[in-house]
Amino acid sequence: MLYHVFFKNSLAGSMEYRANFLMAILVECAFLLIKLLYVIVSYQMDLRVNGLTPDSILLFVGTYTFITGIMSLIYFPNFLKIPYYVQDGTLDIYLTKPVSLQFMISFRYIDFGWAIPNIFGGIAMIAIAFVKLDLQLRIGQILGFILYWSPSPLVNDPYIIQAVIRSSDSVRFLTFAINSFCFNISSPFHVNIF
Repeated sequence: MLYHVFFKNSLAGSMEYRANFLMAILVECAFLLIKLLYVIVSYQMDLRVNGLTPDSILLFVGTYTFITGIMSLIYFPNFLKIPYYVQDGTLDIYLTKPVSLQFMISFRYIDFGWAIPNIFGGIAMIAIAFVKLDLQLRIGQILGFILYWSPSPLVNDPYIIQAVIRSSDSVRFLTFAINSFCFNISSPFHVNIF
């Protein structure tokens, strides 16, 4: 119920500055096209990376794009506000609320503009790749996929540490590096779980 209120307030805040909202969608669509260029080149060159076909590469890029959309929808807008919570005392006020502090600082803001193109583009790429790879979608596979990728936010959980650290740049860069490393290590294997 509280998350529904956060959702409505964030949507109203996004619509307050419609030009910024639309520009965020257009900019993210441009980045989505750049991601698609990798896939287009792999199809045109019939590129095989470590035995992965262009269809498998499409599945990987779609998965990456979808996860990026989810992370930019919920995680990044809240992460960027943590240093301000510490500096202006908002974190102290959140401590006195009857709601979990981690819930408040993790899910308070939702950014629709950056996430919409990535989520829909990622779903479209994943669906096209599933059809081209002739993969059957089963409940066990969906659960395995969710369990396989769900640690991604957990790997990023050290962001909470920045509440105690005055300058959070080093923690942020380290966490992005860990997340990128985990994503790159697992990339050749995620296609083979189907």
